[in-house]
Amino acid sequence: MTKLKSYALNALARLAKQNYPHLLGKDWKSLQDQLKVAADHSLADRKSTLHLSASALYFSNQELCFIHHPYLHQSLLPAGHVEPGEFPGQTAIREFGEETGLQFTPTCRQILVDINQISIPANPVKDEGSHYHIDFRYLLTGHPVEAGPAELAVKFLTYDQAPAEFQVYYPLLAIK
Repeated sequence: MTKLKSYALNALARLAKQNYPHLLGKDWKSLQDQLKVAADHSLADRKSTLHLSASALYFSNQELCFIHHPYLHQSLLPAGHVEPGEFPGQTAIREFGEETGLQFTPTCRQILVDINQISIPANPVKDEGSHYHIDFRYLLTGHPVEAGPAELAVKFLTYDQAPAEFQVYYPLLAIK
């Protein structure tokens, strides 16, 4: 087994042992089975039908950071594809910086808090067919600094303002 696939399977096994309320009843076996049969090189190939992505959760003053997705037209976590030679935690930090203009140091604390499979619709603008992401979601702690302009519109939302699928993460505010 190669590095990225091994990393993903080990991270999944560790996360399955956590007791975060939003993880109760999660179907870990399905994700594990998909990772086991995937070719390692395909996990960082955005043209494959199943590949890895990573999302960043960052709270400031009881509000969670979101971006406005330009193609899907909805509020989502800052996120993106795992690139070749990169691990998901690195992706979360990189994508957070690119999309928000706020930069964490590469050594900031990254806490894996969820892994999800996401169905991605075809995007003819990018010449991408429909595919699936196995998305590693990391809570980033610390204080990012402004590093440049944001690529996307950024907003910080309270629990009541957040899309329902992300409200499950607000109890993570207790982790610092």
